[in-house]
Amino acid sequence: MLQAQKTDLIKLVNGDWVTGEIKTLQYGVLQYKTDGMSTVDVKWDHVTQIKSKFKFEVTLDKGGEYLAYIDTTSKLNEVNLIVNSKISFIVKRSEIVRISKIRDAFWDKFSGGFSFGLNYTRGSNILNYDLSGDLSYRVFRSETSLKVSSNLTNDKNADNKTTKNNADLRFNKDMAKHWFYAAFSSAEENSQLGLDLRMSLGSGFGKRLLYTARSVLQLSINLVGNREWPSDGEQKNNLEGLLYLEYRIFNNAPPKTKLLSYVALYPSLTEKGRIRTDLNLEGSIEIWNNFVYKLKYYYNADNQPATADADHVDWGVTTSVGYTF
Repeated sequence: MLQAQKTDLIKLVNGDWVTGEIKTLQYGVLQYKTDGMSTVDVKWDHVTQIKSKFKFEVTLDKGGEYLAYIDTTSKLNEVNLIVNSKISFIVKRSEIVRISKIRDAFWDKFSGGFSFGLNYTRGSNILNYDLSGDLSYRVFRSETSLKVSSNLTNDKNADNKTTKNNADLRFNKDMAKHWFYAAFSSAEENSQLGLDLRMSLGSGFGKRLLYTARSVLQLSINLVGNREWPSDGEQKNNLEGLLYLEYRIFNNAPPKTKLLSYVALYPSLTEKGRIRTDLNLEGSIEIWNNFVYKLKYYYNADNQPATADADHVDWGVTTSVGYTF
């Protein structure tokens, strides 16, 4: 395969030129494959010049995604993006927050990970397990992702089991100036809130308010329709708004760490006064070669739960070990 030839060039802050293959730039780290050192991580601010005869998907911090060739200029820390024979422009290296190889192979467009946690304490006689996974398929300016999670808590002293299961399928289409369109479908169960099943379908628009090499802050406004099957009571249909705020921050200096947080507010448009809230905080740290340790906190609230006598709030803390690819 021609694109696998190691003919890309990068110049480091010490003046050395290195020949290899650009894999990707994300979270402030350039993955670069050489014959002698295999794939290495190079801090993006340690690169002063970069050049390739192949096209890449390049994302800028102030908005804009381009399919372009990457070339040097006469100055350090500048990059010439060549879109075609008639269109090219120069940007500062620091303005580039993402570089993705245009992959021809179907399977190369996937990324994701999974994790599993199991906790048991004899003193409390409580068993908890947490299983989660995510898979994304990305092409130019669009991404389709699937996320699933399952949590079971068994309190043997009270002979009580609670379950919380979620599956979320989402499609994002990037537009100009960091605006994006989202369409999504989800299924969830939460016995603590008296919910056997909620099926949802929605869409909306959002914007990345902050997009740097190491952090992303985005806000979206959506419209959601759902059907609920309560643990006790009749099925019902609902129409809700959705205000969604997400913040991600990354640190790729060893050990690599990530923090994902989001808050989602669902004001009902068909049930007067009802509002649901979802809050999630998840941190991870790499322990060895893409194996990570995760700590997650979740909080779910519903001031008018599907089952009248169910709890209004469910929250929990879980730990797990996982793998990313």
